[in-house]
Amino acid sequence: MSMKLFKRISMLPLLLLATTAHAESLVVGDFWSIKNNWAMTSDDVYVGTVAGCYEGLARVNYDGKLEPWLATSFKHVEPNVWEVTLRQDVAFQDGTPLDADAVAFALDKILHGEVAARAFSPKIFKSVEALGKDKVRITTVQPLAMLPAHLAAPSTSILSKAAYRQDGTIDPVSHCTGPYAIVSVDQAQGLKVKANPTYWGKKPTVGEGEVRFVLDANTRAVQARSGEADIARLVPPSSVKQINDSGVATVSEASTPRTTMLVINNRKKPFDDIRVRRAIQAAIDNQAISDALFEGLMPAANDVFRPTDAWAPKDQKPTYNPDLAKSLLKEAGITSGSLKVEMIAYVERAEFKDIAAAVQQMLAEIGIESTIKQAQYNAVEPDLLKGNFDLAFLSRNYLTDVLDPAGFLSSDFSCEGSYNLAHYCSPEVDAWIKDARANDNDEERYALYRKIAQKLQDDAAVVDIVHVNTFDAIGKRVQGFRPHPLNSYYLTPDLSLK
Repeated sequence: MSMKLFKRISMLPLLLLATTAHAESLVVGDFWSIKNNWAMTSDDVYVGTVAGCYEGLARVNYDGKLEPWLATSFKHVEPNVWEVTLRQDVAFQDGTPLDADAVAFALDKILHGEVAARAFSPKIFKSVEALGKDKVRITTVQPLAMLPAHLAAPSTSILSKAAYRQDGTIDPVSHCTGPYAIVSVDQAQGLKVKANPTYWGKKPTVGEGEVRFVLDANTRAVQARSGEADIARLVPPSSVKQINDSGVATVSEASTPRTTMLVINNRKKPFDDIRVRRAIQAAIDNQAISDALFEGLMPAANDVFRPTDAWAPKDQKPTYNPDLAKSLLKEAGITSGSLKVEMIAYVERAEFKDIAAAVQQMLAEIGIESTIKQAQYNAVEPDLLKGNFDLAFLSRNYLTDVLDPAGFLSSDFSCEGSYNLAHYCSPEVDAWIKDARANDNDEERYALYRKIAQKLQDDAAVVDIVHVNTFDAIGKRVQGFRPHPLNSYYLTPDLSLK
């Protein structure tokens, strides 16, 4: 195809999707739903990547490596300045070109949004400007060695100008660059997509798709066994054998950089006393939880990072010690039965209900009474961010925002972190994070991450419970599926149906 003809075709509006010749449709059962009107600073962005619509300047590939995507190169021209060269001849699904002006506009919207994006916060980034037609200059507040990793985050996906409505909401319909275009959305039920015929990369072979929002994990497992869903995301570990024995689907298991933890509100009394936090930490037998609830499929976590990570502290030991827990509470002046706490367990993670029940019993054994509050995450997040809670369970991917631990550590554990649910603050940790961000030497940076992880463990900022392995059910008619290390991509050009 000539370049002139390609450009003419790529500028056509995506209404052409209605005439696509593909008749096959693929159904994905997802555990998440749209809760924040597609805000780029919310977890709604992950739905956009699952649907095959959202793309960024960089991406994490299936080997867990960072690679340019809508960009072709990243150049660190000054300590605080990067220049990004864009891929040419890419068009948004509404027909407008992906150029420097469009990219600068999109990133500026994210940078100056009402809520800071964890991967693109004004505490880290200063400005974005277009340089001609195919180059963007990004200036950071402080030296940043890992900028491309920030631009691989789903929250920095590039949408066309038309996606940004005057009322501040986002409209992703036909405004992405990906292999699939979102054509309709029901924020409670799901969305539908069609193949993008002008996609700049490999063309999709499956013509239509649907992402259904099925919040109950057991229901997703049933839909996998019945064939109602071609792909069911994050089915419970307890359903793996049934699905594999169904003859309809098989389970794909992936080890992920995700940890389930009990977040302690470090700012609220009596949890501002390190002895109380350490007592809670010592009360929880995470190995027993791993064995009893997950049959060892979710390994016990003795640290926020997996022991196989290059930046993880070595030889971390279990902290379970109920006698020590009782002693610490006594030392802190807390008598048995006098401390009553509430634990929040959001329902999107089906396993939280059982983990919470186990932890409730363990806390009772050291004299702490507790109640369990179950609610959708969107309903409890404001209280978590404001510090209006005692304890809360959280499943956190420490590489999902930025493919480097600095992003997670900064947002979750720096004094001014945008997602610091623990409300933890240590000037020493802040200084280490700052040093790590500016250091492009991997080994030196990893050494700093080890010190931070050890400090978080020593301070009992949170209680790490299990490392998360994910289980996706894949229907027998689906071909070409590969598990992604960050669970980012599902509707891809590599899929086909037989």
